[in-house]
Amino acid sequence: MRWIMKLGIIGARSVIEILVKVITEETNDIDIVTVETEIISETPQKTRILEKQVDAILFTGVYNYYYTLKQLKKSKIPWSFLPHNRISAMQALLQASINLHSDLKHISLDTYDPQIIREALQTVGINDAEIYTAAIDSEAANLNERLFNAHSRRYQQNKEVICLTSHEVCHELLTKAGIPCLRIFPAKEIIKEQIYYLHLQHLDASEKQGNYAVIAIHYNYIFDNEKDPAMRDWEKLRYQHEIR
Repeated sequence: MRWIMKLGIIGARSVIEILVKVITEETNDIDIVTVETEIISETPQKTRILEKQVDAILFTGVYNYYYTLKQLKKSKIPWSFLPHNRISAMQALLQASINLHSDLKHISLDTYDPQIIREALQTVGINDAEIYTAAIDSEAANLNERLFNAHSRRYQQNKEVICLTSHEVCHELLTKAGIPCLRIFPAKEIIKEQIYYLHLQHLDASEKQGNYAVIAIHYNYIFDNEKDPAMRDWEKLRYQHEIR
């Protein structure tokens, strides 16, 4: 018997499109309901409406998740979000190197975790990169305009700067201004991990209501004799945390 989960996805349109593509390719056990938001302050109200229609909610980013969590009481259905991670950072840096011909030595960053970017750079032997961060509250009014101004100032000061942003509108503003920039998108492995997590949470809630039992096996593959653990990050994340 198949148990269908109705999943609500809320956040930026471009990330929603990636999520829908990955979920559609990976499983036919999930029905998707999407809600697009551009302004973080409108997310709680739309979330409250969405949670009446679905079994679980996935937020497209860290900040819209935590902002909503502060505004609303804890939901009765499971929530999750796409976390910052090194695979996404490595994908963005690879694009910057190939598409924008950057040496990756000067990076302007906004609300993405700079330590993750630095770790990704160190993995490929870049230890002296300058990472400029925009010290702006993620809940500030006109967030995207403020982030654009911060990136723009850095670029005007140093034309070698590559701007990395996790915000759709900020990316559009930078692109229109002719400033070299890339959007950091979630990696496929991270999307799958969060979907598995929400699906398991949904099944567990259903089991507690007496609908059926849940049996899951957690595979955690350990690679032996690794001199450089970073070399196998991609393989590890593919297999860790999977539910069979």
